[in-house]
Amino acid sequence: MSTSLGQRPVTQRILGESPAMRRVLAAARMVAATDANVLVIGEDGTGRQLLAREIHRLGPRSDAACVAVACAGLPEDGLRRYLDGNGGGTLILTEVAELSAEVQALLQRYLTAWEASRAVPRPGARVIATTSRDLAAEVGLGAFRRDLYYRLCVVPLELPPLRDRPGDILPLLEEIGARVAQAQRQRVPRYTAMALRLLRRYTWPGNVRELRNLCERMAILF
Repeated sequence: MSTSLGQRPVTQRILGESPAMRRVLAAARMVAATDANVLVIGEDGTGRQLLAREIHRLGPRSDAACVAVACAGLPEDGLRRYLDGNGGGTLILTEVAELSAEVQALLQRYLTAWEASRAVPRPGARVIATTSRDLAAEVGLGAFRRDLYYRLCVVPLELPPLRDRPGDILPLLEEIGARVAQAQRQRVPRYTAMALRLLRRYTWPGNVRELRNLCERMAILF
C-alpha cells in the first residue's frame, strides 16, 4: 500500500516547540537541502512519516513524486516497481526493519548502483526509511543487513516521544484540536485547568497520534 504526497491534507505538519523537537527539525531542514538518504527513528505515533514528507517538501526533489511504501510483506517485484518507476522523486520506506532478506538484498543492489553513479543529483529515488525498532540491534541479531543499514543511515533523525516533551502538549492540543474541529464541523474542544494539568502529566504511550485521537473524540462527543 502506498500513498502519494497529494493524498495527505496540506494542513498536516509536524509540530513541536520544545528544545528536543527544535533540534530534530533544524537537523531535518539541513539534510533536506541535500540528496542524502535519511533514517527516521521514533516510537509509533511520533510522526515519522510526517517528518519524512517534510524533508521531501524542502528538498531538491520536491517537484517529483513522494511515495510511501509499507515494508511489511513487500515482495521483490513490488519494491522493484517503486524503485524503477519513481521518476527521481522520494521513496519513503515505512518500518524498513520489516523487509525480508531477499528484498533487503535487492534494495542494497539498487542503492549501491545509484551511489556509484557520478551524476548529480544521483539517479533513482532519494530514500527515506522509517522505523520504530532499534535497527542497529537488528543488525547485531543478523535480522538486518549491515551494509544496507549503513546505506540507509547516512543521517539518522530520532523523534522524541511525547512524554519527553511535556511543554508541547498544550500547544498540540490547541492546534490539532482546532484542525480536527474544523474538519468535523464542530466547536473547538475546551479543557478545564484541572484537565490540562492531568493531560500534561499523562505519559501518552500512543504519542501524538493518541493526542490527535483525543482531540477528535472531544470534538465529536463534547
